[in-house]
Amino acid sequence: MKKKLVLITAAVLAILCLCMCACNLVSDKLLSRLSEMMRLDYSAVEIGITSTTDGMDLNGEFTLTFDGDAVNVKYRYDKLNSFGTDFDLTAPDEWKTTVSGEAVVKDGEIVQGDANAELPFDAISFNGFSFKQAFFDNVKVSASRFEADVVNPQGFVGNNNFVCSDMHVNVKFGDYIGRLEITYVSTNGSDITLVYNFTR
Repeated sequence: MKKKLVLITAAVLAILCLCMCACNLVSDKLLSRLSEMMRLDYSAVEIGITSTTDGMDLNGEFTLTFDGDAVNVKYRYDKLNSFGTDFDLTAPDEWKTTVSGEAVVKDGEIVQGDANAELPFDAISFNGFSFKQAFFDNVKVSASRFEADVVNPQGFVGNNNFVCSDMHVNVKFGDYIGRLEITYVSTNGSDITLVYNFTR
């Protein structure tokens, strides 16, 4: 009887080990597929950015279309108003202003449009995103969704200078990535939400 119990236990452990290996293989394949999807040619990408600090929201909306190595950006974003210049410390009537316009970006620089527009170049250059096992924890996967805590934000976004905390990613996908949502806390304590909607 003991011998039979030992054999059954060994068989169950073997099956569990095989299942874990198979799950890792599927997960690696999915992560590789997600990385490849990030590099597909999309006809347009809409980016929504919300920065919340002390209960105050600053919002930005950016629509990207592509023309060779140039990116056409239609933008609308909130900007904090500053106090007066020199010795005039008069508070502005409104605490924020909404800025809108269009620009052409090439190699991380505005080559056409208002050169002073405050565009989120890191968010616009999203091709650096990379999905690897070592970048994530608490992963949840279904047939069309990937969700995880990001333990290596620099590796995930492809920027060694990027610093944040509590990053979380949620991806909705099919034949291509439809929606990518990222939340994190910036170095100044702001809660940041980035939402990418992709169109093939």
